[in-house]
Amino acid sequence: MMPLTLSNRFRLNAVISLGLLAIILGGATIAGLGYTVVMVNQVTQRITLSDAYTQAKEAVQAEESLERKYRIEPGSAVRVNFDAASSQLLASLNEAARLGGPDDKSLRDQVLRDHTNYLQAITKMFAAVDAADLPLVLEIDAQEDPTYDSIETRIKQAAEEHHRLALANIAKFHWTESLLFNVMLCGLGIILILLLIFGWMFIHERRITLISAENERRALHDELTGLPNRVLFTRHAEEALVRCAKGQQVALMLLDLDRFKEVNDTFGHHVGDELLQQVAMRLSSVIGSTQKLARLSGDEFAAVLPNIADRAEATQVGANMVAAFNDSFKLSGATVSIGISIGISFAPEHGTTVSELLRAADAAMYTAKRKQIGYEVYTGTAI
Repeated sequence: MMPLTLSNRFRLNAVISLGLLAIILGGATIAGLGYTVVMVNQVTQRITLSDAYTQAKEAVQAEESLERKYRIEPGSAVRVNFDAASSQLLASLNEAARLGGPDDKSLRDQVLRDHTNYLQAITKMFAAVDAADLPLVLEIDAQEDPTYDSIETRIKQAAEEHHRLALANIAKFHWTESLLFNVMLCGLGIILILLLIFGWMFIHERRITLISAENERRALHDELTGLPNRVLFTRHAEEALVRCAKGQQVALMLLDLDRFKEVNDTFGHHVGDELLQQVAMRLSSVIGSTQKLARLSGDEFAAVLPNIADRAEATQVGANMVAAFNDSFKLSGATVSIGISIGISFAPEHGTTVSELLRAADAAMYTAKRKQIGYEVYTGTAI
């Protein structure tokens, strides 16, 4: 038997130490892998939950827009779209309650109770609109506004909170990934295993990144036209108003298509969708590089024009938009002609917030539609 010299003892101790290190690192790696699997599922669930609240928020905003539209163009198509938005809200809240916790279930129950009362009021309003009973319409509108505001506020707050938590979970996932990567460098004996784990984690990280990017895109853009949606438009408008406070003038435009309902009713929704896509392209060709165009909902678009020198610059953009509709739209199996009505408001003259400017532009747009003059600048005082 070979004598156990100091050198041999050192080698033996080194082998034992390396073996113990490999066992420790291997155990830590397996534990980290299991923890990562749990985190991947948590992050995926959190992103899906955030997406459900985002869809609920969009459904509530669509209800409001369609409610306003029914007062101008009452018809079955608007009712169908309103009912679809209500169904989407219910489905999104149920999905959020399924994925979330007791607070999400409680929020769903509270919102649905209020939403039931809201739908009853809207049903009466639609009947009043059909009967041309304007005083009753205004009375119902005043009564249901607090209910709608409460629903919108609670859903918006929940959507923002869950979006924040989703981002926090993603950051926590990246931190865990970094820790495991450092552990890989500590054990040459298990480097292959750690590389395999890193590859596995990369695949799941890519999956989470794609889900996060898609969630962000869907939250900020209109699926049909690719334009910014109401959320992103509000951000653009708020940024423009910040610059407006530094001495620049901002114009906000609200656009509503004329005779779009006739196209939808005559040729079907697929042709209507194609028309909206072509409208988005035409309007985009008129808008300047620093100006932002968005589709708010249905056939309603909006634009924010920062750094406007004077009113003439904004009204020229409005005239160009109206002129863009002089040519017919060639669609699948049909050629149609439609018009556009545009309301224009200016900051800070007509308001200092996005909601104030939208209300002013909305009033001007109704005037333009009633007079059939293409575009109209708000002439009232600040709202």
